[in-house]
Amino acid sequence: MKKGLLLLGTFVTLAGVSNAQKLALYEEFSGENCGPCAAANPALMTLLDANPSKVLLLKYQSPIPSAGPIYGQNTADVQNRMTYYNVPFAPYGRSNGAVLGTGQNAGHVSFCTQASIDAAALEVTPFTLTFGTPTYTGNDFSVQVTVTATTAAAYANAKLRFALTEDLEFATPPGTNGETSFHHVMRKMYPTPDGQAIQASFTANQTQVFTITGTIPAYTSSENPRMFVAWIQNDADKVVLQAKKSVNLPPAVNAIASNSISVTDKVKCAATYSFAPVVNIKNTGSAALTSAQIHYKLDNGAYTVHNWTGNLAAGASTNVTLPGIPVNTPGAHVITDSVAMPNNVADAGTSNNVNSTAVYLLNESTEVLPQSNDFETAAPMWVELAGTSGVGIFKVNIAGKGYNTSDNMVAFPCYSIAPGGTGFITLPKSDMAAAQKALDFYVAYAQYQNENDKLEVVYSTDCGVTWTSLWNKSGSALSTTAATTSSFVPSSNSQWRKESIDVSSVPQGARLAFRATSAYGNNMFLDNIQLRVGTPTAINDVIAAGSISTYPNPVRNDLNIEMNMTKATSVTFSVVNALGQEVLKNAAQNFGTGKQTATVDVSSLAAGMYYLNIVTAEGTTQQKFSKQ
Repeated sequence: MKKGLLLLGTFVTLAGVSNAQKLALYEEFSGENCGPCAAANPALMTLLDANPSKVLLLKYQSPIPSAGPIYGQNTADVQNRMTYYNVPFAPYGRSNGAVLGTGQNAGHVSFCTQASIDAAALEVTPFTLTFGTPTYTGNDFSVQVTVTATTAAAYANAKLRFALTEDLEFATPPGTNGETSFHHVMRKMYPTPDGQAIQASFTANQTQVFTITGTIPAYTSSENPRMFVAWIQNDADKVVLQAKKSVNLPPAVNAIASNSISVTDKVKCAATYSFAPVVNIKNTGSAALTSAQIHYKLDNGAYTVHNWTGNLAAGASTNVTLPGIPVNTPGAHVITDSVAMPNNVADAGTSNNVNSTAVYLLNESTEVLPQSNDFETAAPMWVELAGTSGVGIFKVNIAGKGYNTSDNMVAFPCYSIAPGGTGFITLPKSDMAAAQKALDFYVAYAQYQNENDKLEVVYSTDCGVTWTSLWNKSGSALSTTAATTSSFVPSSNSQWRKESIDVSSVPQGARLAFRATSAYGNNMFLDNIQLRVGTPTAINDVIAAGSISTYPNPVRNDLNIEMNMTKATSVTFSVVNALGQEVLKNAAQNFGTGKQTATVDVSSLAAGMYYLNIVTAEGTTQQKFSKQ
């Protein structure tokens, strides 16, 4: 903090002349995929909103822990400021450029308090900032910022920085942390985030005028509150010497937005279906809207133009039903709309004109069993159906990471999906006539810490309107390897487990699906799915449930295993460490029925926590033990 002292000749004041009142600048680095940010931001906003004359918020949407869509619209400026401050985590903040708090969490937004705001607003500054009246030509602007020194002062490394901010409100969270409100988000810095150098020295009451010009980005919206922020910052010590905010930018004269596109029947079970999208258009300009063009298309096809006429007052909206779009290919499809030419002139704000929605056509024909999918080839009848997460259980290609070192599998990324988010993958409509039937599949999953992400097998008799659950596992019961706070991807076959369940009760005409539900834990994967006639085959069919015991635990040398075999089979024992890495593997052994024993020599292992994988052709189970 500034104390009005001479500091290596960089700061000079004249006694007897008053310094200016400072508007403190609090810069926060948050993220739309940051769970801790969502938890901390409401209290921070309440505090800052209670002190409008003392502090100004400038928020940067960072890629911590992963990049979100807001960050993606302007990565360069955000990364510049993150590098400038060496941002270590989110939510992280700087008050007038200074770190608040001490210890490894120094800079956490919880250190921003009423006392720190009061102290920041009382810091000594020799400068005032004044905004001129901006002028606009379309999305281009020009505005003057006047720097005035209330006392004589000299700064060798001071710069004027200038940014456009926007308040963003979403109907649904744009990221994975559940946040829908983002206030004073930095959207663009002019002319660059490095700012412009102010003159090296000032006499009392001397001014310097900066003319800032630029283009308002198309990804911002004239419908949202937007304003300019200017601040003087000394790069020698990063202290912010003064800050200023402008009045809100005016709305565009001719502007139109497609607030949403929707389809009443998003999921249909038919050989072909005509989806009728409804587009909600809103007049976000200041003049009455009497005409517009609505362009729409299916997937990557060509746009069709629908000409709309009417009379919408400023701020009013209306629904427009477009002609039906026929779909005759099973699977997920995207309908996109783009509105343009309000009142037959170019739109003054184009960022909010394009929207899209997903629709799903599920196959109507009944397929004979068996139905299988290893995801190595295209299978259009298997549909990735979005749930409340906005994404389905989707195919991924990661070389050698699928079951049996295949390249393809399906995944649901709970690591980056907010709690409660769901996703599906539906099997083809299959012949479920009376007979014993089983569903076999391989799953790989690691908890993040103790979150209960859930996987279910479900079926629907009404084309996905409702689902009945047949089987589910969650949390530690679903886990196939040790918990990890890294984004989990299976690294070996030992991290896959076979599941086999009886689906004989599923009625004819129903559709089977997998449903995943996120607890914001870690990623889950599925591979080698087969729906077949016959009885389930899983490890419990060869080793009696609950009959496995391992001792001693902790162990020094030999780990003893006892199990009750209900079927003669070959068994392999392997050991993985807490990172999920295979560190020991025994040759396969043949066992008969009844009580069986085996020994695994673990004397070569370092002390720590391990997992014993018991692997059979029918599946895998796991026992936890510690090595002394």
